[in-house]
Amino acid sequence: AEVAVLGACGLDADFGLSSDEPLESSVKRAMAAAAERALVVTGAGKLGQRARHRTLVPAEIDAIVTDAGPERTAPFTTAGIEVVHG
Repeated sequence: AEVAVLGACGLDADFGLSSDEPLESSVKRAMAAAAERALVVTGAGKLGQRARHRTLVPAEIDAIVTDAGPERTAPFTTAGIEVVHG
């Protein structure tokens, strides 16, 4: 696939993408590995949160689509992750 579109249980600029369930985390990791780009779609409420299972480290995330404003997403852009505000 060109793009893996992943949801988030938690998304933290230092920790990365995380999921509540281990199987969900494994499937998302496999999807991202099979794709050229990993895109995370998440609401502002998930930013800065960490769920139980790390799914992707920040360097494995290519872009984030979120309703959060630039002040909430600044740590991600600083980490080199493209952020689309929608």
